[in-house]
Amino acid sequence: MSSVVTTVILHGFSGDSASLGDFVNAYGHTNTYAVDMPEFGTNHRPYDRNWPSYASAVMDSIRDAAGRGPYRIIGHSQGAMIAYALAVQFPDDVHSIALVCPPVYGSRLGGIFLMVNTLLRRLMGDDRTVSLHQRPRVVKLMSWLSKVHNWPSGAFDRFHAIRLGESEHYTADMMKLMDMLVDFPKVYDTSKVAKAAVILPSRNDRIVGNRDIQWLRRRLPRATVTWVRGGHAAPVIFPQEVASALHTAFASGSAS
Repeated sequence: MSSVVTTVILHGFSGDSASLGDFVNAYGHTNTYAVDMPEFGTNHRPYDRNWPSYASAVMDSIRDAAGRGPYRIIGHSQGAMIAYALAVQFPDDVHSIALVCPPVYGSRLGGIFLMVNTLLRRLMGDDRTVSLHQRPRVVKLMSWLSKVHNWPSGAFDRFHAIRLGESEHYTADMMKLMDMLVDFPKVYDTSKVAKAAVILPSRNDRIVGNRDIQWLRRRLPRATVTWVRGGHAAPVIFPQEVASALHTAFASGSAS
């Protein structure tokens, strides 16, 4: 394994690597890669319907894009969950992790996904599709979820509009991930993450609150915490501020 640490940036549930383009540019460095996770962007890598399989598919995608590790993994929202899943599942490949607006299940985020799942299931048949006459209701639901995420206008909807507009039915690949997201804490114990970590929560985040961050910090004793602004979409709205906060944390020895 190389002694050079490669930085990998993982997006959240409501985007892809392109949605973090401004943040990637602000973060800089030549040895930095933004990677689409399976089901997002252009990544159609198959996986079984469980977390270890999905994490393995993410790691294979990282290796394809960035070559050999070790990796410093910067994850936003769902990407933060994947970052500490990879730290548990692939400890030899992960150098350190940075968790931006990291979700904690059992609190608000778990409730949101359970509610969205229930509503989507009412709109979908057994084949997990939405017919044309139901499509406006799905768009309305996704628009509401966009507001909950504090995403800027169009940033969240742009990703889903692609899927909604390509065919007569909305093939809900996201449903599979939503099911898995609710089960996350049953699979991974964050207290088993032995890697250095930086936590960047955001003020005015409607999904991740201070209590969630304190819960996570108790389970990541080596973590340092730096608050930024921008709500749950902080790296999209304030990419330079988030990038600078990460560089400061890394330079101070956190997650180094």
